[in-house]
Amino acid sequence: MARPGEWIATAVLGTLLAVSAARAQKPAVAPTPAPAADADLERAANLLRENKVEEALAAIRAGAAKHPEWPPVRLILARLHFSLNQAVPGRLALEAADVEGPDNSDVILTFASQALNEGRYHDAKLNCEKALTLAEKMRPDSEAARNTRRDAHAGLAAVAENRRQWEQARDHLQEWLKQDDKSVPANQRLGRALYMAGHKDEALHALTRAHELDPNADAPLVSMAQLAAQNGDAVAAGDFLERAVKADPKSVKVRVAQARWLIDAEKVDAAKAVIAEAKKIDPASKDVERLNGLIAWNQRDFASAEKIFEALHKEVPSDLGVSNLLALSLAEQEDSAKRARALQIAEANVRLSQTAEIVATLARTQYRAGKLDDAERTMQVLSTNSSGQIAADAAFFGARMMADRGRVEDARNLLRQIVSLQGLFAYRREALDLLQKLEGPGETKPQPATKTAPKDKAAKKL
Repeated sequence: MARPGEWIATAVLGTLLAVSAARAQKPAVAPTPAPAADADLERAANLLRENKVEEALAAIRAGAAKHPEWPPVRLILARLHFSLNQAVPGRLALEAADVEGPDNSDVILTFASQALNEGRYHDAKLNCEKALTLAEKMRPDSEAARNTRRDAHAGLAAVAENRRQWEQARDHLQEWLKQDDKSVPANQRLGRALYMAGHKDEALHALTRAHELDPNADAPLVSMAQLAAQNGDAVAAGDFLERAVKADPKSVKVRVAQARWLIDAEKVDAAKAVIAEAKKIDPASKDVERLNGLIAWNQRDFASAEKIFEALHKEVPSDLGVSNLLALSLAEQEDSAKRARALQIAEANVRLSQTAEIVATLARTQYRAGKLDDAERTMQVLSTNSSGQIAADAAFFGARMMADRGRVEDARNLLRQIVSLQGLFAYRREALDLLQKLEGPGETKPQPATKTAPKDKAAKKL
């Protein structure tokens, strides 16, 4: 059995470090498809939040009776569980779906998706290959066959991407595009695979194609900059961003991308200059205001950050990214009323989303409100259910909580990891000070991270 507090260290280290090299790009996983919006499904989801599984299943069956095109009822139940971050009941429901309808390609592909999200790449590969075998038994030109081939190759590409087998990833992504040549994600991921395999001209071509299909997608040169940063080439990343600005000097989105990169590279003054130029182009840009708030938060000017995020929150109350940062800005202040409001916002957010970042913020606001037992339980939920990433700041909060609760060894081990991370980290100085305080006599003291390529933590927070 794990020692008390060990689960916190496992949770934070696992979510923070497992895929840190891929922060500049979307994770190479195939998310479980969410059920389509429907009143019966919404009711079922609400029932699952209350752990009323049989009532939820009845609601799904009622919806399925009106929608014969839906996948199997147990599969929908499993997907709802997964969408609510209820991993264990989701797996049980998925197993039941497989028993009720063996060799159903949707069920097999959902097994593959979950295996990918949990890092079980061999299992994911086997399930995707089985799905391709099932597709061979379908009418070749049918929609079901095309969709199965598309999703199976997307999954196999994700396996290869996570294993950094870029040539294999390229091959599967090209097969995906044979089934759907207008897929923006497929072209974007193909661009990434080609870049990582050293085919930069072809990568730019694929990313340009993605942008042509969806003008709201990142500009091709911005995507190339993100890939360069991910690949550890800060110079190339900066050059690509400069080229992107020259190619489209009136694009606020391009300048925001450049500012994000500069913020994460801890070049805050340069980022402020870029943000000022972006504000001239569009004084009302919400993205620009977010960056100003993020700079204020990372510079520990929590009152200014609160003011910015409060205004954004009033305009778009449903934006969880903004409300999450508002909660953190309030929680870090000494006013007890603001800390109490931070907790209220975090509690409301976690009812809507259970991502690692949202759950970590809830733990932080509980801790700052003096609810230490609640904070510890929330971190345990994070360790049990989360497969995502959390920021270094949240990891530091977890380490400080462990230290305050007497779990010095766990806190020390976690601090050693997070102080070596590259990129913007608002609490780096405090983390180093706390680690020095916790280190025993004669132990080697870690040095702050050497800056190389920034990781896109700013984008993650936003």
